[in-house]
Amino acid sequence: AKDSKFDVSSLLSIFDKSKDDMMKEETVIRIALDELIPTIFARTLPDEILNRQTIQGFQFAYSKFLFDKDLNPYFELGEFEFSLKEIRAY
Repeated sequence: AKDSKFDVSSLLSIFDKSKDDMMKEETVIRIALDELIPTIFARTLPDEILNRQTIQGFQFAYSKFLFDKDLNPYFELGEFEFSLKEIRAY
């Protein structure tokens, strides 16, 4: 049975760096909150708007899926690791 507390929308962003690129050099990635894409189960929700007052957390995910049945062209099976140096909100 599904747990409805986890059946909520998420706001996502993608960036076009391969796993090899990420391992070779320090990379700066800037993602503006108002550019995040609202989704649920990898389907976009075009009418949903971010309410900054309701943000409760964030996570990083390396997924083979993008949006609306598209696949991530940078996804590769196997181990993946990255180091996070700094996070800032803007």
